[in-house]
Amino acid sequence: MKAPKKAFYFSDLGVTFFRENNELKTFSILANTGQVIPNHYLYGPLVIDLESLSVGSQKKPVLFNNDPNRIVGYTTKITKDEKGLIAEGVFSLASDDGKYVYDLADEGFPWQASIYAPPLSIEKIAEGVEVKINGHKLKGPLSVFRNARLREISFCVLGADEDTSAKSLKEVKK
Repeated sequence: MKAPKKAFYFSDLGVTFFRENNELKTFSILANTGQVIPNHYLYGPLVIDLESLSVGSQKKPVLFNNDPNRIVGYTTKITKDEKGLIAEGVFSLASDDGKYVYDLADEGFPWQASIYAPPLSIEKIAEGVEVKINGHKLKGPLSVFRNARLREISFCVLGADEDTSAKSLKEVKK
């Protein structure tokens, strides 16, 4: 099956921030919970297998709405645990979008996220078949993205998974 690029973006996240003068502004994002994304426009219910997800470099672009021309910042650390895919990073206050996202977050705006993670394979789970993925027992019908490769994380207004959380980080001095 040939799919358009936008079929591999998955929204998810919660974010909180911490602000002080003359220091880099940092963030923490729960970018994907490993739970089912219920209504993907092309794949229906799907889940990204986080165990097989390749993170690669810890330093990834952080964009606004998955647009490579709208830079918000970059990640400094990406981990996977029982909560999901978690990224920490720094806002770019040299970009209009970095300032915009940061300022809205500073006012308390509840940002969510999207990731771009094209898979090497897509497994179809038949209706009624039970599988265990990311520590969760799930039932088909369901598409499972296996061996996906994380390319970027984005701030967005609406994510597919509202059951996420975030935490503030200490800022780092320039």
